[in-house]
Amino acid sequence: MIPSKTDELALKLKEAFALEAQEQIKRVCRILLELENQPEGTEQQQLIEQCFRELHNIKGSARAVDFGSIEAICHPMEDLLLLMKKKQLAPSQELLDLLVSSICVVEQLLRCGEKDRNTPVCDSAREPLLAFYERAQPEGPEQAAKTPQPSAASARENVPQSNVDEFESVRVPGAKLDQLMQQVEEMLAVKAMSKQQFVAISEMRLDLDDWSQSWFNNNSDLKTARFVLEKIKAEAGRSLQEQQALCRLLETIDLNSDKLKKLISDTSKIASLSDDFAHSTASAIGALSEEARRLLLMPCSSAFDGFPVLVRQLARELGKDIEFSFSGGNIEIDKRILAELKDSLVHILRNAIDHGIETPQKRLEAGKNSRAKLSLVIEHRDGKQVELRISDDGCGVDPDRVSVNAIKAGIANAEDLSKMSRQDICMLIFSSSLSTSTVITEISGRGIGLAIVHEKIRTLGGRIRLDTSCKEGTTFTITVPVSVATARGVLVKVASETYVVPTKAIEKAIRVTPADVSPVDGFYTILSGDNVVPICRLDRVLGLQRTENASSQLLHVLILGSETGRLACIVDEVKEEQEVLVKSLGALLPRVPYITGVTVLGEGKLVPILNVSDLLANARLHTRVFAEGVIAEGAGEALARVQPIPSSNKRVLVVDDTMTARILLRNILESSGFLTTTAHDGEAAFELLQKEPFDLVVTDIEMPNMNGFELTKKIRRDERLATLPVIIVTSLTTAEDRERGVAAGANAYFVKSSFDQSNLMEVVKTFI
Repeated sequence: MIPSKTDELALKLKEAFALEAQEQIKRVCRILLELENQPEGTEQQQLIEQCFRELHNIKGSARAVDFGSIEAICHPMEDLLLLMKKKQLAPSQELLDLLVSSICVVEQLLRCGEKDRNTPVCDSAREPLLAFYERAQPEGPEQAAKTPQPSAASARENVPQSNVDEFESVRVPGAKLDQLMQQVEEMLAVKAMSKQQFVAISEMRLDLDDWSQSWFNNNSDLKTARFVLEKIKAEAGRSLQEQQALCRLLETIDLNSDKLKKLISDTSKIASLSDDFAHSTASAIGALSEEARRLLLMPCSSAFDGFPVLVRQLARELGKDIEFSFSGGNIEIDKRILAELKDSLVHILRNAIDHGIETPQKRLEAGKNSRAKLSLVIEHRDGKQVELRISDDGCGVDPDRVSVNAIKAGIANAEDLSKMSRQDICMLIFSSSLSTSTVITEISGRGIGLAIVHEKIRTLGGRIRLDTSCKEGTTFTITVPVSVATARGVLVKVASETYVVPTKAIEKAIRVTPADVSPVDGFYTILSGDNVVPICRLDRVLGLQRTENASSQLLHVLILGSETGRLACIVDEVKEEQEVLVKSLGALLPRVPYITGVTVLGEGKLVPILNVSDLLANARLHTRVFAEGVIAEGAGEALARVQPIPSSNKRVLVVDDTMTARILLRNILESSGFLTTTAHDGEAAFELLQKEPFDLVVTDIEMPNMNGFELTKKIRRDERLATLPVIIVTSLTTAEDRERGVAAGANAYFVKSSFDQSNLMEVVKTFI
């Protein structure tokens, strides 16, 4: 069926409403947060007026596009703000909390597209608003109903009109900008091809020049032929026919030589034109690419404006008082980088709030202000980089606790830690499986989040630094490029295959002999300056099959390095450095070991780009890997193969009085290779623990005979079971229940309503 013009108009209106409402919701959130710290006066009334107008516009637009649920929530919010405008209601903390949570529900409904005003989400948001209004209404409900409401027309009349010409700016969906940028970046292949064609033509021209000089200046055969012709002419015995035939042959040679000279001349002209074309193409594509990148630059506030609300809500949930500040929101960064940065910053903020900042009581006991400070500051480093600093004045990162957990997780041993500075020890929190939190919740404590943050920042071409003090708090400093630029890479040959190694990861390229390779603590190493660097043969690491025999010649070595370590890689040949466009492997290949993407060379060949982070991570002893190597006699080989230590099957006890929950958890665990036994309550579970060995317990709380709290306490009191990890998975959501779980000795606490299978498995693997 072909959609009618009415349907098309309705669709366009809904799309316009969604775009406009997102901006309006952000402004409402910002105003409500400003009201918290604004004393009574003229400025406070101005903020209330602005918020009232924004809500009124959202409500009116929602009605126009038949978005009943949003209209139903905005209406009582507008009524409360009207009372505030009339100074019949003060902007108390309780009221502002209610308004912030309500506008967050509006944003949720907008994202989900739930339009029905009778949905459970809509009803649960409206009821507290209506109840608050009924309590706050000084003249009673009947009189309140008679209070005249401002019309939509009058509200619009009071909204300041923009002086910007409507045609000076347009809204373009981000997906279209991404598509445009992808097309522009594809032109880089054209740029590489034009350069390669110029090089090929230039080489052909040089070959022709060399050949022509040899032919025309030094060709003895042509000289001999001319000498023979003169001699034949002088001999009376030669027939006239033979003389004529030889003359015609020489004339043909002369004619072809002239054509060849012209061809060589034309080739020189083509080479010159190709050079001009390559330069003009490179210039045009470079300018186009730069302009397209500017289109993708967006202010940081567009992605981070929701952080104040996030901090506020999480602080309320955890019983903490936090003043959050955000500056530098007008600085522009590529929207693709902003999208990747947002999750990382959210994780750092949640970590800071959860177990970096203390409760008001503990802060007072430590001699601090009960209200903590948390800030996000964004500044330009130079024209190409931006620095983001997240700082708090909490308890900081304890290096002693990090050391204990690092040894427990097998990340480092006591000898390694004794040689490290306290700052370097604190940097170990970016390692996978390490956390300083004593309990795991849905917010933090799994020991994988900061490792993911670190990896994501490195993938963006940035870096992250940690500065911490037990008295002054913690600062995370993240430096990232302003835009997603093309990378420069070095082409290397490995076992007849070509790979790209990012230039920024290469410290230097050298040649060594087999005699320079020596074993140290199970690794094969070389000396680079004063440093001992582990060395590996890249073809072995990548699992490639060599087609040629190893020779005793010098070994081509690339030394790769970052703040996490260094590694020397043996390759067959180092070719050249060039600009490359990094293409993802696609959704079907989200994670390929040692490969971060592919690029297309000038001749159209797909070449993998190596993931240097993978190479460095798997070459270090503290990441639970070991190396084996041999130097083959007379072969000139240096081998350091990295292999993971295989893990054995572990036994998990699942305790829940609901059969459905037991089956679900058992299937999740068994699909990951764990041996699983179930029990229907805590009493039966403890009997099994007395009879059989288990590596982990996953338990519910509310069960007959013995609940999960009692079971956890009983496990902790048993000398043999005291260190057995216990994970609580329950429907109890209150902070008091979570605290009881921690007090009982649980290692992790999951709420069933927000249960995520992947999170559970990450935690399980952390403990066993």
